[in-house]
Amino acid sequence: MTLSASHRTLIGIIGSGATELPAKLKQFAYKAGQLVAGKGFVLLTGGRGGIMYHASRGASEAGGTVVGIIPGKDTQECNPFVDIPIITGISDARNLINILSARVVIAFPGGGGTLSEIGLALKNGVPIINCGDWRVENALFKPDAGLHTAVDIEAIERLLDQFCG
Repeated sequence: MTLSASHRTLIGIIGSGATELPAKLKQFAYKAGQLVAGKGFVLLTGGRGGIMYHASRGASEAGGTVVGIIPGKDTQECNPFVDIPIITGISDARNLINILSARVVIAFPGGGGTLSEIGLALKNGVPIINCGDWRVENALFKPDAGLHTAVDIEAIERLLDQFCG
């Protein structure tokens, strides 16, 4: 899909929705959200807690716009930093919307939902910046095909520049 100059680029951040996360991981997600906003991109998340909350807070506090793709039918599911909630009512099927709407996906540690989004990104050719311990290796994929590892904010920035020019 080709976007016109009037469209802003969406960068997805995916990861655990758990509220109990290590402080270092919360800070990394927050800084990633700040970076996305600071580069003029729109942050796209699942709009809820955990990694999504901290990335959304970072983007919001940096003056950016945050879009949340909500699985249920109620805006009460949104974290307070979501500017534009997209209420889907389609549960985990919203993961495909998250992936197809993003130019690049930044993947933090998570569970089955995050894993499904990574699979959808691989299937649809959406670049993944791997900020977790995700690995892809089987008979059909070269080891870590499509996953580009970033261990710090500088690495995320280099990869965003590479994918978004």
